[in-house]
Amino acid sequence: MSPAAVLARLRQFVVHRLLHADDTPHSIALGAAIGMFVAWTPIVGPHIVAVLALAALLRVNKAAALGIVWISNPLTIVPMSLSGYVLGSYLLGGRYSMHEFGRSIQAASSASGTWWEHVRQWWDVITPVLVPLWAGCLLEGLVTAVLSYVLVFYGVTAFRRRREIHRLRHGPLPQARPQAPSPPPA
Repeated sequence: MSPAAVLARLRQFVVHRLLHADDTPHSIALGAAIGMFVAWTPIVGPHIVAVLALAALLRVNKAAALGIVWISNPLTIVPMSLSGYVLGSYLLGGRYSMHEFGRSIQAASSASGTWWEHVRQWWDVITPVLVPLWAGCLLEGLVTAVLSYVLVFYGVTAFRRRREIHRLRHGPLPQARPQAPSPPPA
């Protein structure tokens, strides 16, 4: 898909799903914030289930939440997770480097033993990575969620205000006239 097509789809989503949603600006903005927060978490598979569950639990706009969570996709999950890991590692004192992680994976891959021993070795390798990964991703998710809430809330409010001013000045927007039914074939 070309960048122009991606931008066109994004514009269509914003205009038709967010700005024209029959919901309060708070509900739409909170839905978008939840979607942004969940998008930054490193739960690669169940993003959609998590965002829909949170949106239903908090009774916010599900379309906004679902549309935003898709920024986390196979093309973006690696850079998003990597930035979360780097930030989390920095915040936690940088005790675990990517180079050390690579060596640990190599050591766990070449280990011998039963299936359960392999699982334990992989867990030992992954566990030190999970803490900085989650710490960084949760912080990035929180910051971007707050920014998303503010931007979407004021964006929806401003759009609706401008639309109301236009309606007061110029009357209602013209509606498509229904076409007369065509006569039945003779």
